[in-house]
Amino acid sequence: MTPNVSFTCNFIRSAMLGDSVIASAQVNRCTNSLAFATCTVCTTSNPDSPITTANGIYSLPQNPMAGFDMKKTMRAAYAHATGGNAHAP
Repeated sequence: MTPNVSFTCNFIRSAMLGDSVIASAQVNRCTNSLAFATCTVCTTSNPDSPITTANGIYSLPQNPMAGFDMKKTMRAAYAHATGGNAHAP
């Protein structure tokens, strides 16, 4: 588990009973000790209008579990999300 430094969730509107929802998360930036992420939740019937948005700052552990490198994972997610270099901003 990665402890969060900050987490904000904005409930914009409600979904209707029976609506399917889509969540999209993105790692915006990753440093040696922190990861910055955003999330948007929409309904499938109205994918351009979010019902919830969230932002979080997560502390990356200095001693990750054996065989699991959190920093490498977050940097790879950032690179994939931005289509660029894993060491960018």
